[in-house]
Amino acid sequence: MEAFMQQQSSVFGTYAHGQPYARQWAALGAWFLGPKAENIDVFNRLAIEAFNGHADFRRCYYPTDSAYITADITATDAYKDERKRLEQELATMIKELKNSVPVFSVRYQGLMNWDTCMPGNLGYLAALLYNANNFANEASPVTTQYEIEVGEQLCEMLGFIETQPAPWGHITSCGSIANIEALWACRNIKYYPFCVQKALKERKELARARDFTVYVPRIQKEMKLVDLSNWDLLNLDIDKTVAIPDKVMKMSGISVDTYTKIVDDNNLASLGWYDFMEMYGLKKSPVILAPMSMHYSGPKAATLLGIGQRNIIGVEFDKNARMDIEDLKIKLENCLKSKTPVISVVVVISTVEESAVDPLADIVELREQYREKGLDFAINVDAAWGGYFMTMLQSPTANRYRSTQTDHAEIPTFSLSDYTTRHLMSLRNADTITVDPHKTGFCPFPAGGLCYRNGNMRGFVKVEAAVVYRQGTSPSVGIWGVEGSKPGAAAAGVLLSHRPLPDHMTMSQAAKFIEERILYKEFVDLQKDRDAMEFLKNVGPDTLVNAFAVNLKGNTNLDLCNKITFEVFRRLSHTRTKEDEVYRIPLILRSSKLHPMKFGVAVKQFKERLGLPRESEGDLTFLINSVINPWIAQPNKIITIGSIVRQTVLDAVGMLTDEPDLHGFVSPDIITDDGYLFGDHMPMFDIKRHQYHAIAKFNVPDRKAVLAITAKYMEQSKVSSTRRKPIIFGNKEKSGLPIFLENAMNEAQEMDFYVGTPSSTNKPFLTTEVKVQDIPLCKHFDMTLTEYPARLTYFMYGNKENAYLSHNMFINPDIFQVVKLDNKPADVPDILFEHGIDITIDKLEGKPLKINGEIADPLELHEYSISYISIGGFFAQSTINMTNNQAKVWFDVIDR
Repeated sequence: MEAFMQQQSSVFGTYAHGQPYARQWAALGAWFLGPKAENIDVFNRLAIEAFNGHADFRRCYYPTDSAYITADITATDAYKDERKRLEQELATMIKELKNSVPVFSVRYQGLMNWDTCMPGNLGYLAALLYNANNFANEASPVTTQYEIEVGEQLCEMLGFIETQPAPWGHITSCGSIANIEALWACRNIKYYPFCVQKALKERKELARARDFTVYVPRIQKEMKLVDLSNWDLLNLDIDKTVAIPDKVMKMSGISVDTYTKIVDDNNLASLGWYDFMEMYGLKKSPVILAPMSMHYSGPKAATLLGIGQRNIIGVEFDKNARMDIEDLKIKLENCLKSKTPVISVVVVISTVEESAVDPLADIVELREQYREKGLDFAINVDAAWGGYFMTMLQSPTANRYRSTQTDHAEIPTFSLSDYTTRHLMSLRNADTITVDPHKTGFCPFPAGGLCYRNGNMRGFVKVEAAVVYRQGTSPSVGIWGVEGSKPGAAAAGVLLSHRPLPDHMTMSQAAKFIEERILYKEFVDLQKDRDAMEFLKNVGPDTLVNAFAVNLKGNTNLDLCNKITFEVFRRLSHTRTKEDEVYRIPLILRSSKLHPMKFGVAVKQFKERLGLPRESEGDLTFLINSVINPWIAQPNKIITIGSIVRQTVLDAVGMLTDEPDLHGFVSPDIITDDGYLFGDHMPMFDIKRHQYHAIAKFNVPDRKAVLAITAKYMEQSKVSSTRRKPIIFGNKEKSGLPIFLENAMNEAQEMDFYVGTPSSTNKPFLTTEVKVQDIPLCKHFDMTLTEYPARLTYFMYGNKENAYLSHNMFINPDIFQVVKLDNKPADVPDILFEHGIDITIDKLEGKPLKINGEIADPLELHEYSISYISIGGFFAQSTINMTNNQAKVWFDVIDR
């Protein structure tokens, strides 16, 4: 609790402005809008500049052309009505959008989607109104050049440097499109030599090139292409194949158009699989080897390319959920023996669920071995998530690589592990790489990307429309790839984000902390501890995605483990659009499943670590958090996140294991005329199903019931304070507390109302249906706590008119106290009462007050100074008053 109550300290509260860490942190603050829209004024000003620039472009294009939207038009009712309709619809949409996922917050750690950087957003907005279509160069002369420049930058970042032919990259709408295009190109290249061999044999126009030779790795010498067997044609080096057209045209002395007409009529793209296989006497369907973690775009590609999903051969995982190199060898050996063509080995850097980096460097070495045996294949890397981690390994402006250690030891960044570094550095050896600027590049959607090590590979997927490439201009990027129309704004956004931003400051979490050396330490202090840094570098995930599950100690039942894990996910996920629901979700994660048949030894090891039998049948549900938000490096943020997860686990376990029972709620105030009242749950320490601090806002829809409750309250208000009893109400049918509250949010439940504590002699004066409108607080006690907090803390909540306190209970014994304040502290923002906040009464100790050995009411005075965390995470102070003789609604000692 005290971790939540500590002042949110600034980096500049600890480090001088001139220190490298402070400079880096300050620079980071200029790149993003900020989790609380701190840079909104800057963003608005720059966005308006971008829009005004476009408006100026419109005005200056043939300035003497007449305007259409004149004063006469804007004065009409029709114009005004339509503008008003637009304003209303936009206002509705703005309200609806506030139920979106808060990806900008450090509390969002779900899908690989975080806040986008200001340069990326501003670049996108600047180009948006021009509506440039990067499919056709004549429709996007500026943004096409932007995309070409972005492609060059991505190639350089990934290590495609100083290669011949030159590398080439372009923007796609997503990583799926990039993966499909990569496999499309490699499929076409794999089968391209057949149509060239046929043309060399049959067409007199190519007679001068019939002696054209290619290097055959299997026999380690040059051979005439016309003499090669089908198997050798299928296993030529990809660069040698890509070079065939230029070399044959040069030897033949024919034009590009003539060559294309001769050769392409009999290629796979023209004929289709059936006619092609029949023409060339091919019997074996090709395969793609891919890890079990392959993205779903792989099966999509297999379907679209006619390869067939069953011809994607899954490679087993090792214990770390990475591609098992030994299993890959077995499958390659089987393909070699059966003479099954391998179009590609797909390598993932890194997986989106397990954060696994496949052993790319080892696969590159393995390809060299199999080339000499006669089996060749492309290496397609899916680095949609992991590609931008190369910014940690090379200079952003020069064609050179640098150490994973930062130039300034004071800047607290965590290095990539030696394993991950080795395989990232091998990206330069891949044939194609998918990389997504809209993931770790912090750019707005849509902004995937594909880079070719050999830029001429793109020519094997060129489908050119007559209207696209004219008058000798530079060809549009749209003639290569899957997509048709594509927004030039996406390229503008990526380019502007690349131009001002230096290396990305990427922070990593360790999966396990060593208490003495790591827990509660600041990053800058950890940086000075070499042993701790080495531990953190190698103990965590490959690339900032953590996979974990939850189990009860001693439980060996897979089904119960899965239920607990899923319940944690259900509480920490946002999939519905109910108004204001998102404001009650303290953290957002995602979930997936590990299937034993797919994940093999990895899932067995995972189960064993959870205390489950290795061979237990069934999928294992697990949770995932993606650490892409740099604000998690702020002081106390990791501790806060950990506290949220721990509390959610306690709540989930309680929900699944509590026995049904009746639960009472103390009303801190009179019911409102429209039927609303709060209820503060009556807890117990020694009965598990009652170990909750819970507060809910209820609604009684029946008007007669509201009047009956009001009458009883008014009766008690006239009784002396020593004899006064509160209104207490509870569920009529037994239920677990969290289940009851959740059910009552969806459908009205019957509740009994009492004056004072229910008993065999105190019967309910009313039974009526009640709905839950909001749950400001519902958390299971942490029964492992052994100490009271240093200072007395309460949960403060309320509505537009009134404020209430509910004492935070920690260990047995403690007090259950409900207080109605005289008024809402004027300097506490209303939104904090709606959400509910923890406050500290600075001058009172956290342990129970004892008078003559008995626990007593700690609030002896009518006025106290309080501390709390206000909007923006700033430490604040205020004063509370409770002079009204009805302020002390309830006081009880909880020691049972």
